[in-house]
Amino acid sequence: MFQSQRSDLWGTRGNKQDHMQPKRDESVSDSGSYLRVVRYEDSRTDDNETQLSHSDIPPHHGNLLGGMMAQRHAVLGQHDDRHLLRIHNIWYLSPLQTTGQVSAGVKYICEWVMSQTRDLPGLTTDRIKGDALLHNLEESGSSARIKEYFGTLFTPPSSGRVLGVKDQTMCYGVVPHRESIEGPRPPTPTMLYGYGLDVFSDAEKQQQTLFEAEATRACLYPFFTIEVQGDGPTSTGSLWAATNTCLASSAGCVALFNKLERRIHQVTGPFAPELNNVAFSIAMNGTEARLFVTYRMDEGMYGMYKAKSFLLQDPDHHIRFHKCVLNIIEWGQQRLVKIRDALRYLRANDPNEAMRANTNVRFADHGVGEI
Repeated sequence: MFQSQRSDLWGTRGNKQDHMQPKRDESVSDSGSYLRVVRYEDSRTDDNETQLSHSDIPPHHGNLLGGMMAQRHAVLGQHDDRHLLRIHNIWYLSPLQTTGQVSAGVKYICEWVMSQTRDLPGLTTDRIKGDALLHNLEESGSSARIKEYFGTLFTPPSSGRVLGVKDQTMCYGVVPHRESIEGPRPPTPTMLYGYGLDVFSDAEKQQQTLFEAEATRACLYPFFTIEVQGDGPTSTGSLWAATNTCLASSAGCVALFNKLERRIHQVTGPFAPELNNVAFSIAMNGTEARLFVTYRMDEGMYGMYKAKSFLLQDPDHHIRFHKCVLNIIEWGQQRLVKIRDALRYLRANDPNEAMRANTNVRFADHGVGEI
């Protein structure tokens, strides 16, 4: 049974395959099955930070599929993480590949979060121009300093229902994968936004569908991830590595929501809710933030494309970046309403939904939950 838990709120070489046309692989699964793991080229060791420990990851030695290695290499960009994600049908899409491929619903949501007007008291052009801390990020933008500077922006409003969790590793099986080969290691984004168990009713907590919504033990149905990488004399981060983390984590967000979509389609009933399955992510350092949009291209295929880049020291870009982050969080509030409508629809039209509650247990009870 679920138990409400709330945690702290708050890169590699490119190659010709980056521009390959995505092709579906029938063996892709977004189930929760156990995965052997490989590492991401994140930079958790920048700024002399201690690398995250994964003592319970099964040991594996030697080279893995796609040039991946089980052990961290000293130089970022040495191994092609993105190639591994492509093998699992998780694609970073170029502008040419998105032409005519993105649905009207995805485009509408993306345009809304980038264009919705919003008041930002105290955040003016003159203040940004004179902000020494902001401009220092250009020369010494360690990940710790970036997180501290944008900490208030990254923290969801306490009056809302969106939960933001910091540096939590996503559960095994959340990132879509082909079952026949090595799966991607669960990513650990800087911030992951979704919902805590406490925002759902007692009836909703008993539904098996909600049990399938866990990205981490604290965060359900996530829709937005942020990955911060340090860049400077004391850092070893890269936007390439940050983008790879966004690619994996946002695909996991879409795959979790796809399970809810599939349940809706399997049930016959009046007034089925319409769901828009899209996730946002931001890869950033001290000078630039890149906004990505991820969606399901086809069954078992996931695509992410860059929607906008923001130059953080530019006053106009800086203000638009703030608005964009806040708009995505606000959109997440509206998304929760759709999720609860879907859960209500399943309770009313699926006679097995209530029966599943009798066997509802947490991942942690079987030892395959969050790392």
